[in-house]
Amino acid sequence: MRRILFLLALIAASLFAKTSKEYDVCMKNATSTIDFLQCMDRENERLEQLIRKRAQKLKACIPQKRRGEVENMDSAWWEYKEAKCNLYIGSSGGTGDTEDAMDCLVNEASDYADTLQDFIDIYCSEEE
Repeated sequence: MRRILFLLALIAASLFAKTSKEYDVCMKNATSTIDFLQCMDRENERLEQLIRKRAQKLKACIPQKRRGEVENMDSAWWEYKEAKCNLYIGSSGGTGDTEDAMDCLVNEASDYADTLQDFIDIYCSEEE
């Protein structure tokens, strides 16, 4: 029953989360817990690379006096994400805990990538 609820939650989350098409296809075709975890791990890695790229872009175009704030935000987010998502491990004692933790990582990374893009849009837009 828990697995069915988890799968329904993943499907619902994929409708709202900004994940890659490859991730969506991978999750749709996954048939085992290992398949789901591998899909989530690959998407998390992709999103973390995107986050690093966007953080660098933001730091490159934000005024020098504000770069420390970006670095502080970025550092705090990485700590927050790990702390929050690690809480899922051992929460119920079942195999779904790992899936919940990985889903958390993907969702948090997707949200933060969007946040960075919002700041890029504000600070890096070229004036005409």
